[in-house]
Amino acid sequence: MDHCSKVEHSLRFLVAACALAACGQSPEPGVVDTANPILSDMIAGWAPAPHPAWPQIPGSHVLAPLQVVAITSDGDPLGDTLATFTDQMMVSAWWRSIGGDYGLGDARPVVHVKGPALSGNLADADMKSYVTSAIAGNAAAAGDANTVYLFYLPPGVVMVLGTGTLNTDCSVEVGYHNSFFGPHAAGFSAVQRCTNTIEPLLDRTTAIASHEIAEAATDTGLHGYTLGRPPTVTPWSDSIWRSYESSGNVETGDLCEGTRIREGAFLYQRIWSNSAAARGGDPCAPAAAGGFFDVSAPEGWYALDASGSVTIPLTGWSTSADLPDWDIASIVKSASVTGFTVRTSAATHESVSAKLRATTNNGRAASVMVTAPAGAASGSYAVISVRSWPVTPSGDFVWGDSDPFHYWLVGVHVP
Repeated sequence: MDHCSKVEHSLRFLVAACALAACGQSPEPGVVDTANPILSDMIAGWAPAPHPAWPQIPGSHVLAPLQVVAITSDGDPLGDTLATFTDQMMVSAWWRSIGGDYGLGDARPVVHVKGPALSGNLADADMKSYVTSAIAGNAAAAGDANTVYLFYLPPGVVMVLGTGTLNTDCSVEVGYHNSFFGPHAAGFSAVQRCTNTIEPLLDRTTAIASHEIAEAATDTGLHGYTLGRPPTVTPWSDSIWRSYESSGNVETGDLCEGTRIREGAFLYQRIWSNSAAARGGDPCAPAAAGGFFDVSAPEGWYALDASGSVTIPLTGWSTSADLPDWDIASIVKSASVTGFTVRTSAATHESVSAKLRATTNNGRAASVMVTAPAGAASGSYAVISVRSWPVTPSGDFVWGDSDPFHYWLVGVHVP
């Protein structure tokens, strides 16, 4: 389809979308939301470049009205600040925005518990034992089926993961959530203090906590809103988005990692919104100011020969005509075997420290070439994350009050 035809097609959709809106209906999934600020852009001849539809995260069970019991430990230098954050989080515009799709409603007032000083390395059972002891005799913290215990680990305390791995410097996880398995509550979330971050420590901690609370409320017990666990056998026969995680359920916080929004004094991660995703633009809530940008590939999975390469076409797309070029780069997010390599190319670049960074914009072509390791067996696969971020003096994305980066997934496999 040539450029003029694309514009004509977009304007035809605009007329239809406006007619649907007048009747109280929504545009079809996979098409960028035309609800104004891009309305005038489309009429002026600009339209978001076509891109495949975002996924929908199915589910029904949530914890509502949610009761958060926040646990800190004596001597934690951020303990009082994190207690204030938790109070504000549960009455925030952020909470109201993310809860709309999932029927979370208003949360109940937060209950605060401060336990004794804590040190050492803690496995899941150790943390739950500590919480059980800390809340003993506290009727307000007894919990019910809609309660989540949010446990803020103090500095220096490291999680021991289920595999026995020591999560030093948050090298594997920054936090997690699961069921409490006891008479007290339905949910449990742990947030480790990640000191190896270029974000301010408080910002990093509140962003992790907001991610975990959103997922605990919408998928505690792993029977709520989730794409399920990633398939490990022929994942290319399924949606690429189910392979976002290498293990564990793909949930509402996961698909919006790399997003941030500040409300008042605190930083939150934005959370997946099925309704926003169905409109085809920014899929995360609350909506970010300034327009959304990304790249996409026509297909989710591509085949390549062992030791061979495949060049996957990419197209930049955005929800605003005013956005400047942005950087793109690719990484191997996960793979069944080591040795897959990637190289991102584009027609335009920026120069940073004598190195060229690929850039793109709405409707502009780029590509990522993926090469399989020598002798890769049939069934080998890799998941590639193509990241987009604003051009910066350093050439790297910057953590701050808005989204550091956006990403698109694409996969390769050896038949």
